[in-house]
Amino acid sequence: MLNFKAFLFGCCQSEANRAEDKNIIITEPKKPSQDSSMLGATTVTDRNVTKTPKRASEEVKKEPYLILKAIEGNVIPLDTEIKINPLGLADGGRKKQDGITYIGCQKYILAGKNAEQQLYNDILLNDASVGDQHCMIKYDQTQKKYFLKDLGEGSGTFVKIDQEIPLKPGYIISFGDSHMVATVEAPSRVKQSSDIMLKFLDGPKSDEVYTFKTEDKVIKVGRMSDCEIKFDGNSLSRYQLTIEYKEDKGWVVIDGYNGKQSTNGTWLYVEGLHEITNNMTVKIGQTLFKLTLAMEDG
Repeated sequence: MLNFKAFLFGCCQSEANRAEDKNIIITEPKKPSQDSSMLGATTVTDRNVTKTPKRASEEVKKEPYLILKAIEGNVIPLDTEIKINPLGLADGGRKKQDGITYIGCQKYILAGKNAEQQLYNDILLNDASVGDQHCMIKYDQTQKKYFLKDLGEGSGTFVKIDQEIPLKPGYIISFGDSHMVATVEAPSRVKQSSDIMLKFLDGPKSDEVYTFKTEDKVIKVGRMSDCEIKFDGNSLSRYQLTIEYKEDKGWVVIDGYNGKQSTNGTWLYVEGLHEITNNMTVKIGQTLFKLTLAMEDG
């Protein structure tokens, strides 16, 4: 679960406890190394890695790769592209080829003076709001998909809500200065409907709780007078986001209202493994990345 104290006040460790060398590792898009005919792989389960038999590089090349492109922020140059393949970071980083890419602010694993230093992360972001090991990207060999997961350090990892997303219990929605957790009541034999409770964790409505029934159908959040959850001031859009009940999907959340998106976006905190889809926008600290899936040519 996200530590919101760390989220509001930056990284949970002081600058003095971090590694001094936090240079950014940036890789240009390249094809995966072909130095070895057999490369390691992993199966995605949780933060621990489950080893699977080694795989031929030609087999790996037939699976999708992922490009992270910096589109906003001043931590790394905009338009920087970082390539990840099914084995991990394509060039540089830990070189573990374990199917995992770690992102964080700490370069080395802290060890004694005589111990050999080991890289702690594959991608380094010199950002006070980024945790020592902030998040990770895992490749699931069985599903042929990439997944993103926040590791509970720093300011959190967020996915921009640019399409309708079914709400699950415990989902945290972020917008402006507010973070709101959704509690969805599961249907039962006695009651087929699913009421929803929205609790604000911080921001102007900190600790306020709103409860809605399925008959309410549409919950608008924003500055307009017809919003079910209304905010004052100009920090949010007139219609920031909409939560709607649909018979076939249950409660869903979408940015904006009636097809018009909000100005600064609505975000979903990535607590568990979250599938990466093409053109997804991800916020890691102060940096926004556009994530693109592709296949090797030929």
